[in-house]
Amino acid sequence: MEFNISFKPINKGKFLGSANVTFDNQFKINGVSVFAGKEEGAVSVVMPSYKKIDPVSGNTEYQPLVVLSKDLGNRFREAIKGMINDDLNHYSSNPEWLKANDLPHLFTSVKCITPFTGGEKNPNLRGFANLSVFDGKDNDIIHLNSICIREVKNSEGQNFLTVSMPREKVPVKGGQFTWHDQCHPITKELRDDISKLVRDEYRKAVNEHGTPDKANEAQNTSVNDEVSANENTNSLNEEFIETDLSKELDNNEMDVTIGIDEADSIME
Repeated sequence: MEFNISFKPINKGKFLGSANVTFDNQFKINGVSVFAGKEEGAVSVVMPSYKKIDPVSGNTEYQPLVVLSKDLGNRFREAIKGMINDDLNHYSSNPEWLKANDLPHLFTSVKCITPFTGGEKNPNLRGFANLSVFDGKDNDIIHLNSICIREVKNSEGQNFLTVSMPREKVPVKGGQFTWHDQCHPITKELRDDISKLVRDEYRKAVNEHGTPDKANEAQNTSVNDEVSANENTNSLNEEFIETDLSKELDNNEMDVTIGIDEADSIME
């Protein structure tokens, strides 16, 4: 995969800034945090994460919403490092190729579908999906976690499934807030592919394993925090009307797959 990066320098302690990256002009990740590494000139890249509370121990951990395969992650990190060293705000890994209008379409595959009923707090929630986006020719893969599946009614009272990507809550002027897409496809073809694939795989999982009539208390405790990462997202419905879907791991010290908790230790 090739990519375009925009970087906003902040330079607050170890926190160097925030980056947005678009892969093959089809999939975008927003709000990637960049920290100074432990070694001189090194950088650590932290993908968007969500907070999850263990229902048994009560411990809080941060799970990545997006994870890049090792080779792609290393290329991305080195590009960020070069941008910082050269004081650049924009970078393209292959500008001429990315300007083409006939780029190969990205593929998707489902890693995991977890169907359940959300209970009283999330009555429309039907499960979560983890999936991968890849180009079919390299080992470059984007792993996506915590994609929400909900069942809602349309204006005619018919039930249908929606698929929504994660967003984060961002404060704006006047004490208000808005929802910002954290990762999302930017082409209709990829949006449709993800929506159809997740819905089809969800139905298969329900047919094979069934769906609990009511999630147990422990499950709901864990689910509620995960749902917050997806709250108020735009959704893809089965009719694809006005759709706007917006929002293995090597634990090396400099790997882009590190979580927020590791970033906290870097900043200490």
